[in-house]
Amino acid sequence: MQEINLKTLNLKKLNQIQDKQNREGSIYHDEKIAFKIYDKLIPSEKERKNIILNELSSIYPIEHVVWPMDKIVSITRKSLFHKEIIQTEGNTMKYIPDATQLFDFKEVSLDGKIFSDIVISSSKTLEEIHKNGIFVPDLSFSNIIFDKNFEHYFVDFDSVSFGKNNGVLSGMLRWYFRYKGIDLEVKPNVNCDKISLILHFLYVILDKSILSVNNKEYDRISEQIEVLKDLKEVVLEIKKKENVIPTVPYLHEIIKENNNFSLKVEKNSCHNKKNIIY
Repeated sequence: MQEINLKTLNLKKLNQIQDKQNREGSIYHDEKIAFKIYDKLIPSEKERKNIILNELSSIYPIEHVVWPMDKIVSITRKSLFHKEIIQTEGNTMKYIPDATQLFDFKEVSLDGKIFSDIVISSSKTLEEIHKNGIFVPDLSFSNIIFDKNFEHYFVDFDSVSFGKNNGVLSGMLRWYFRYKGIDLEVKPNVNCDKISLILHFLYVILDKSILSVNNKEYDRISEQIEVLKDLKEVVLEIKKKENVIPTVPYLHEIIKENNNFSLKVEKNSCHNKKNIIY
């Protein structure tokens, strides 16, 4: 991982990505490379990012992950002995044109087979991430994105964890921990990530959190959306009020390939603002 001096970047000549959910900084691109600048973080948070980037530099990039490529740094010199101080200010990564966030799929009319393929492929990528000793406690609607062909990508990999500390938890996972009475300082683990992915995809399907849906309502909706029947046992386990994190399977272990489940909801396409018909 090489270092790029922030002063060498002319951000005014780059295109800025408008992402209201990004609370860490600003993202720019030149149609090939994206530049993430940590302009909303304090020095200690930037140092944590630096540690993560160093850890990732020793791991081979994972398919369907927008992997950090180079560090963006600032360089200052103290007058005493002309000591050079380098601070991490951001990172570069591959730019995905016409990207859509997972949250925007609430506004899309998708054939059940297309959506099941998205769910399965995303879950398989999460399993591959775990095989590399990486956890994504901040997994959220904004850091799973899709290109115009509905290929998925995990982004914001400068916020992952290696099990040492939880860093920043996603809002959905925080809500879940509070619902279960679990300490927010729990170390990240495989089941937290699997539950988080289930919660996010179910929110897209139901248009509200599964934690807000009672069993009777869930059964009623299951008559319209077949895949909810397959997920019912896991959902009941997730919704138990006991203050423990349950062991759950990956989504792709529940939803089998070629399972053309029903997901017939008329919505608007987030890419072209027209109904998608397959």
